[in-house]
Amino acid sequence: KLRGGLASAEQKIKDYLEKLPGIRSKVDSQGITVKEEISFYTNTIASILNMYPSIIDESGDSELSQMLLSFYNFLLLKEKAGNERALLNGTISAGGFEDGAFIRFITLVAQQESYRDMFLSTARHQSVQYYQEKLTREIEDNVGSFRAIAINSFVSGQKIDADARQWFKVSTKRIDTFFEVENHLRNDMSLVSSSKERQAIILLSLVSLLGSISIIVSMFLSLAMSKNMAGRLAKSTKEMPRVSAGDLTVALDADGKDEISQLLKSFNDVVQRLSHLIGTLRITVNQLDHNAGTLRSSSENMIGSSQNLSDRSKSISSAAIEMDQNLQTLSSSVEEMSITIGEVARMSAQASHAAEESSKIAKEATEVSKALESTTKDVEHVIDSINQIASQTNLLALNAAIEAAGAGDAGKGFAVVATEVKELARQASTASDDVKSKIGEIQRISTKTVEGMQNINSFITNINGYISSIASAVQEQSAAAKEIAKSINQNAQAAGDVTKNINIIADIAKDSAEKASQTGSMAESLGRLSGELQETVSMFKIQESGK
Repeated sequence: KLRGGLASAEQKIKDYLEKLPGIRSKVDSQGITVKEEISFYTNTIASILNMYPSIIDESGDSELSQMLLSFYNFLLLKEKAGNERALLNGTISAGGFEDGAFIRFITLVAQQESYRDMFLSTARHQSVQYYQEKLTREIEDNVGSFRAIAINSFVSGQKIDADARQWFKVSTKRIDTFFEVENHLRNDMSLVSSSKERQAIILLSLVSLLGSISIIVSMFLSLAMSKNMAGRLAKSTKEMPRVSAGDLTVALDADGKDEISQLLKSFNDVVQRLSHLIGTLRITVNQLDHNAGTLRSSSENMIGSSQNLSDRSKSISSAAIEMDQNLQTLSSSVEEMSITIGEVARMSAQASHAAEESSKIAKEATEVSKALESTTKDVEHVIDSINQIASQTNLLALNAAIEAAGAGDAGKGFAVVATEVKELARQASTASDDVKSKIGEIQRISTKTVEGMQNINSFITNINGYISSIASAVQEQSAAAKEIAKSINQNAQAAGDVTKNINIIADIAKDSAEKASQTGSMAESLGRLSGELQETVSMFKIQESGK
C-alpha cells in the first residue's frame, strides 16, 4: 500500500483518469477547446511526474525510477518511428497520401517529438550523450528531408517524387540506431539495478504502473492533438470546394507555429502562386491569341508569295530550258562551222602549197622561155650567116654562069652546075628566110610566154599572199570558233545549272507553301487552343493586381 505523498499523488492521478472518458467524449464531439484539452493532459502528465519525489522517498533511489521512465518514453519513441516508417513507405509507393493518412503521419511525427523530449528531459546525462552521439544530424536530416517532401507533395497536390526503398533504408538506419541506444539503456539500468535489487523490484512495479499511465496519457494527448489537427483540417477543407471551383482568393487561417499551421501557410502560398500563375497565364493567352492571328495572316501571305515564286520559277525554268536548247543548237552549228573552217584551212594550205609549186614551175618555164629566146637569137645569127653564105654563093653562081657563057660550049657543063648552085643558094636563102621568120615568130611567142609566165608568177605570188592571209584568218576564225564553242558550252552548262537551281527554288517554294499551309493550320489550332485557354482561365477568380 502506498503511503504519504505517494498515496496522495496516486489519488490525484486516479481523479484525472476518472475524468479521462469524459474528456475523450468531448474531444470526439469537439465539445472542448484545444487549449482546455491540452491543459488537461499537461496537468495529468505533470501529476504523474510529481509522483517521482514520493517514489524516491518510498524507495530511497530516484535514479533508477528516472531511468525507467526515460526508458519507457524511449520505447514509445522507437515504436512510433516504426509506425512512421511503415506508413510513409506505403504512401510513397502509392504516390500520395490516402484518406486520413496525412493526419496519421503528422500525428506520428508530433508523438515522436513529444516522446523524444520526455526521454531527453528524464534520461541521465550519459544516456543523453550516448543518444546524441549515435543519432547523428545526418540521420535526422535524411529523415527530415523525406518528411518535407511528403508534406510539400500533399500541399501542392502533386505525386510524391521520392524512392520508397531509399526511405525504408534511411528510416531503418534510424530505428537500428534506436535499438543500439535501447540496448545501452537496458544495460545501464541492469548495472544500476543489480546493486539496488530490493529497491528496484518495488520501483519497477511502481514505475511500470507509472509508465503504463504515462503511455495512456500520452496516447490521449496524441489523440487530442490529432482531434485538434482534424478539426482545423476539417475547417480548412470546407474552403477547399471554393478553390476547386476556381476561387483563388481563399486564404485559410494559418495562425500558429505547429505543423498544421505550417501546412496551411504552405497551402496559402501555393494558392497565391497559382493565382499569380493564372494572372500571368491570362496575359499570355491574350498575347497568344494575338500572335495566332498574326501567324495566320503571315502564313497566308507566305502561301501567296510561295505560289508567286513557284509560278515565276516555272517561267524562268521554261526560259532556261529553251535557252539551253538554243545554246545546244548554236554549239552544234559552231562545231560544224569549226569543222568547215578546218577544212577550208586544210584546203587553203593545199592551195598555198599548189601555188608555191605553180610559182616554181612558172619560174622554171620563164627560165626555159628565156633560154629558148636566147637560143633562137643564136639560131637567127646562124641563119643570117647562112643567108650571107647563100647570097655570096648566088653571086659566085652568077659569076660562074657569066664565065660559062663566055666559054661557050666548053662552059655549058659548068653553067649547069652554076645554075644548080644558084638554085640551091636561092632555096637556102628562101629556107633561111622562112626559118628566120619562124624563129622571129618563136621569139615573139617566147617573149609573150616570158611575159605571161612573169604575170602568172606575179599572180601566183599574189594568190599565195591571199591564201596565206586566208589561212591566217582561217586559223584565227578556227581559234575564235573554238572559244565560241567553249563559251557556248559553258553557257549551256550555266543554263543547265540555272535550270537545276530554278527547279530547286521551285521545290523550296512548294515546300514553303506546304509549310505555310501547315503553319496556317497550326495557327488555327493555336487560335482554338487560346480560345479554350481563355475560357478555362476565365473560370478562375484571382486577386487583381494592386488590391
